[in-house]
Amino acid sequence: SDWALLRHETLTWEARGRVRLAHGLRSGDRIEVSGARAFYDQKTQKGRLLPAPGAAIEFRRTPVDGEPDQGVAAQLDWVGQDLVRLSGTVHVWGPRLELWGGQAEYGAAPGALTLTQDRPVLRLLERDWSGAVQADVITALRTPERLLAEGRTRGWIRFKEKLEELAR
Repeated sequence: SDWALLRHETLTWEARGRVRLAHGLRSGDRIEVSGARAFYDQKTQKGRLLPAPGAAIEFRRTPVDGEPDQGVAAQLDWVGQDLVRLSGTVHVWGPRLELWGGQAEYGAAPGALTLTQDRPVLRLLERDWSGAVQADVITALRTPERLLAEGRTRGWIRFKEKLEELAR
């Protein structure tokens, strides 16, 4: 950042200017985010990153083996390594997925990505299939691998082998 302040008595941080945060996940993936103002409370492990006026925060998730996913949002909040929430106009894109919504929240303990607000859309690009869903609430679970859509729901799934069969 261009400017940072640590208040020793409360163990709170504030940073301004070109704020860049980087974090390595247990999986080996690397997260990098940038914005204009950051706040962090060491005692509660709660933090917030905000963009400059009229701008968005930018982020990138680079897996150990593969191309990065990137995105933009109006705000990033987190609690330790357990919970990350992107809010405002959220857009994420990359080789594995693309999503849009008003809020995207990732809970590490359940391994769940939950999309809410503004009728979110999730488009998945897997090796053997691809699909997209729009709903009031979308939850993608890591283990077991499941995709749940609640409320008014619409979408599609295409299986690669079926497409190859139809092309013959």
